[in-house]
Amino acid sequence: MALPSVTARRQAARLFGVGLMLSLWLLLVGLASSDALHQLLHADSHSPSHECVVKSFAQGSFIKPAVLAVPLAVPNFLEQPAPVVPSLCSHIDWRLAPSRAPPLGS
Repeated sequence: MALPSVTARRQAARLFGVGLMLSLWLLLVGLASSDALHQLLHADSHSPSHECVVKSFAQGSFIKPAVLAVPLAVPNFLEQPAPVVPSLCSHIDWRLAPSRAPPLGS
């Protein structure tokens, strides 16, 4: 009996992964939409201190930042303007070279 090819195994693994994620998503949606199912899963689902994935999904706050944003103090030296450094060479207009003149015309 021949073994399935690598691409066939990858496709089967990908299909299995998609099916697993879809079934987990549907289970989460079902638990979030039904208080009775959530009560079967957790006895304390109605307590104010209860937090779980199902409750977070039902409230719409499923994706939360991992840490709180802390404002940083800006040092004073960043607020001061940069000092003006004089140019080492004088300004020369390089568009018109001094060695070339316009054509004389015909």
